[in-house]
Amino acid sequence: MGISEEKPLFRSTKSARERLGGISHTTIYALMNEGKLSSIKLGRRRLIEDESIDRLIADSRESKDDS
Repeated sequence: MGISEEKPLFRSTKSARERLGGISHTTIYALMNEGKLSSIKLGRRRLIEDESIDRLIADSRESKDDS
């Protein structure tokens, strides 16, 4: 039986920015403020829900397909 990697539930803003193609710090916070990315605050850290990144990517693909 092989070792399976579990998908993270949350990512740091840095990791989320990298997953979204290296978008800026300002853009990631704008997406959170617009409600396009879900996040939690844990202590002093802001963590972004990985599923919300998946939804943002899927929504972007759908809007691209509509064009």
